[in-house]
Amino acid sequence: VDTSRWPDETRETIRNVEHLNVFLTYFADDPTAPVFDTYLSMLETVFQRRIERNGDGAAELSYEIASAMADSEELWVARARFEDPNHAIEQLLAAGLLRTTPDGKRIGFRHQTVFEFVRARDFARGRAGLADWVLSNQEAVHVVRPVLWKALAYLRDADPGRYAQEVARLWNAQTLRPHLRWILIAFLGGLHDPRDEEARWLLSMFDSEDRANLRRKALMAMTGSPGWFERLRSRLPGLMSGSPSISRGIEARCSWIS
Repeated sequence: VDTSRWPDETRETIRNVEHLNVFLTYFADDPTAPVFDTYLSMLETVFQRRIERNGDGAAELSYEIASAMADSEELWVARARFEDPNHAIEQLLAAGLLRTTPDGKRIGFRHQTVFEFVRARDFARGRAGLADWVLSNQEAVHVVRPVLWKALAYLRDADPGRYAQEVARLWNAQTLRPHLRWILIAFLGGLHDPRDEEARWLLSMFDSEDRANLRRKALMAMTGSPGWFERLRSRLPGLMSGSPSISRGIEARCSWIS
């Protein structure tokens, strides 16, 4: 594989050990391997080539397994629950997306990030609502937080309309727990090209004096984003003349511009 012309985004993606592992497993012998700018795009290609191409059975089973894991808050489930006459589970094992425990009695995805990807892809199909699931499982911190992040990233690219609906519902939910609201803030603030509706959500926090803590978190999340800097440009003088702690935070977090 000739990596000499890879863009920086691809190089950064492959530097992660698990990402490199996936690339070597599925693309190292392919001289025409796609150039991936994100890990999600790599997993999407693997899923389409190794799972969907073999029919709906294996894909549907992967969604069922991911859903069962999310419900049980476990990354391993009993293999006997998913045996089927079409041997779809064998296809998932042969494709390398699933693995078994040494005794063969339990199955799990090859890595937690693959579980999160499959769960996110299931939400993108529209058969289950992301916001409904998050609001109903807010106590399951270790499962909900990473799945929410992956699902937001996947939906934003795959189905912008549904993404906007799901985020709006979560953003406006009065019962959303603080740790999940911080996930939304961090995700939106980390975008380099925020859209109009994303700007409305995040910048709404700068219009209320009682949300100073959330404003600080938003400013931290926006660090290094030229898109957010442009969105904030007209507000910076007012923010700088406000709370001393926020002013110091803006100075520190916008210093990268110079």
